[in-house]
Amino acid sequence: MVTVGYERLTGKRAMAQRCDGAYSASVSRNVTGDKDEALAKWLAVVDGMTEFNGVFAEGEPRQSQSANWRYWKINLENGSKVDVVISDKPGGKATVAIGHEKLADAEALTRAKAFWKSLLATM
Repeated sequence: MVTVGYERLTGKRAMAQRCDGAYSASVSRNVTGDKDEALAKWLAVVDGMTEFNGVFAEGEPRQSQSANWRYWKINLENGSKVDVVISDKPGGKATVAIGHEKLADAEALTRAKAFWKSLLATM
């Protein structure tokens, strides 16, 4: 943390910039239903999509699961990758968290956050 703070103060690293120079965006939303219902809602939202925020998918999305989590992942042609992680919350809800890694710059980060928030809003 000290190194990151120093690099930000000296202008060597911007907010949300990783040590490799790339940026990562993350957004999340709580939805009604358990993790499996939330995954089904997410799959309905992205069904048939081959382009995400103006960037085409590189291959098919992948799904996996564990006892506590559901995962949906896709690589994009610009070298970035998207990870969706879904977990149960108390009260019959689930959290859908999206991480978009290896973004080129702060502008791409801003666009990515807006795009993913708009998709989550449709759930």
